[in-house]
Amino acid sequence: RRGLGDPVVGEDPPNDGIAEPGMVVTIRHDATGDFETFLLGIQGTEYADMPVRPIESPLGAAITGACAGQRRTYRLPNGIPMKVTLVKAIPYGLHIANLNELHHSEIAKVHPSRSTAATHRTVTADNYTEP
Repeated sequence: RRGLGDPVVGEDPPNDGIAEPGMVVTIRHDATGDFETFLLGIQGTEYADMPVRPIESPLGAAITGACAGQRRTYRLPNGIPMKVTLVKAIPYGLHIANLNELHHSEIAKVHPSRSTAATHRTVTADNYTEP
């Protein structure tokens, strides 16, 4: 298995629930209870359908290597520590496949012959279940 610092461009990481480059991660900000979903990437990575947090950033560095339910602390630029909990981490390709499957099943219920592009869904307090 390759190390967390050795992502392979164009290849999804294993679906092992560990936050690493190429994973779509959902975190809960412990102080506010707010949820955030983003692609954990390498510096300079950009995707049109979701925000990217590089592993070189304070948040990215803190969450890299975490498993669901693990709490991590990182520091804001002003030095204030922030605690976050990893809710889930799945490979980007699986995330997109799940969105496409969900979206197509929703469209089929309303318009059986219609097809459109997938949309990004964000985990909220209403649809979150504790790991």
